[in-house]
Amino acid sequence: MDWRWSRANPKDIVRYVNRNAANLVRLAENRYDLTQKFEGRRQLIEAIYNALVNREKKVRYALEPYHPSKAFQLIRTPPEVLDTPGEGTCLDLAILFCGLCLGNELLPLLIVLENHALVAVSLTHGLQGWDAPDRRETELFRNEKPLTDIEQLRELIDSDIYLALECTGFAQSESLSESETEGAGRINGFLPFDRAVAAGREQLDRPDRPLRYAFDIAIAHYGWRIEPIEIPKPDVRYTPEIDEVTSPNSTASQNTEVISPPQPPPTLSTFEFEVVAVNAQGQKIKCCCKQAQYFIESLGGAVELEVVSIPGGKFQMGAPKDEEASQEDERPQHLVAVKPFFMGRYPITQAQWRAIATQPEIKRELNPDPSCFKGDNLPVERVSWYEGMEFCERLSKKTGREYRLPSEAEWEYACRARTSTPFHYGATITTNLVNSCGQDRKIRSRFFKGTYARESNGVFQKETTQVGNFPANAFGLHDMHGNVWEWCADYRHEGYQGSPSDGSVWLTNGNEAYRILRGGSWNSPPSICRSAFRSLDNPSNSNNQIGFRVVCSFA
Repeated sequence: MDWRWSRANPKDIVRYVNRNAANLVRLAENRYDLTQKFEGRRQLIEAIYNALVNREKKVRYALEPYHPSKAFQLIRTPPEVLDTPGEGTCLDLAILFCGLCLGNELLPLLIVLENHALVAVSLTHGLQGWDAPDRRETELFRNEKPLTDIEQLRELIDSDIYLALECTGFAQSESLSESETEGAGRINGFLPFDRAVAAGREQLDRPDRPLRYAFDIAIAHYGWRIEPIEIPKPDVRYTPEIDEVTSPNSTASQNTEVISPPQPPPTLSTFEFEVVAVNAQGQKIKCCCKQAQYFIESLGGAVELEVVSIPGGKFQMGAPKDEEASQEDERPQHLVAVKPFFMGRYPITQAQWRAIATQPEIKRELNPDPSCFKGDNLPVERVSWYEGMEFCERLSKKTGREYRLPSEAEWEYACRARTSTPFHYGATITTNLVNSCGQDRKIRSRFFKGTYARESNGVFQKETTQVGNFPANAFGLHDMHGNVWEWCADYRHEGYQGSPSDGSVWLTNGNEAYRILRGGSWNSPPSICRSAFRSLDNPSNSNNQIGFRVVCSFA
């Protein structure tokens, strides 16, 4: 498909920046101490830049001039820039780099000059703080307009709030003149990182390249609500990173897909677990042992997926008006009859993700290592809805059973586990029971309590924790509150009027631009981790708070 930016609508350019570009480029290192605001973020920016320079398939700088008089500018997609024969104009390269920064929890500015484009990246804030009250940039872009004052842009960079970067430096070019800002200092056709930083700042002083627009991508996406365009799959003419060699007599060479036959329901085993309940002070008032049935799916090597039997039943979905912090989209409460199904005992872990992400592609590529917080037994995060669906399809093909994302009704039924309180633990939660934010916080003049009822404040881990670290609910499921948000299959609906009464996925009359998220995360206050709380996001989006778990049904 052609990406065509219409200059009649300058803001449209931010649609071509997609954080999922980060799935196309693996960094040499994957964790940086971003609490060290300036140094940690500079190291991460340099790692992204060097990952592009050091790719086996080099990106080339396409010396096509920017034509301000043209009505449209063609944009190369990230796969087109990165894959053989990869090349990109300064604008293509800047869009790619913005996407890589956003996907690695950084805050980029896309800067369009006369006949050139480059990027600046925040050294003081990360993506989770895009709307923090102490961000000066929030005021600069408050009126939903790009920044056009070059002096304000220079001030952001000269005061070390931002790091400017000449993005053409990571693309090979041996024909640029040393007299050009982006040509001076190239080694083997590339600009060293420090020289790319210096060149980025120098571009802003060139009288022949006045500033046309600068966009804060996070503010444009999340504040102005400009939806990014989904990154298309690479064109078939490109050579994949790893060529798979098959026998001339193999079914693959004959373009014949081998489908695993449907598997019968598995033999179930029983496991025991402890269930706790707490009062409004967060004190344990009940502790008992329960049993549930489950089966184990082998994913290869020592990696296994535990899948728990969820009995069918009826429940009241949603929250009553007198439930503390409840929202109107959680109403009207309504009776739902849910058929029996199976659900992952835990959110999908990074080891499980890697085992399936390395299986053959069905509809889209998967990054085997997308997560911000690293650990085999930590939940995978930075996974979009589309990527979660791809995982389910690959898992289904590997196992012969049909795996999918849960419906929103199935998720809430499984979370509540026959409770009707705000949490399956009871009247409240504490950080001894859930990985959530147990500290009071003020974000953009809004106050978020670290407590829900009358319990004391807890801790704020600021990262995911190993799955199964906290007590299960009465169905034997762990981490249904907090740790990571979990995707559901449903479209977004304003409330429950007209919703299915059988627990099925709700797609009719919904907003297909958004999908449902449930459960809250490590970064959420307790009120947002309630069983009934509903959130949403664009299905292409991902961040270090979003994961998922799978369900499976048998006829």
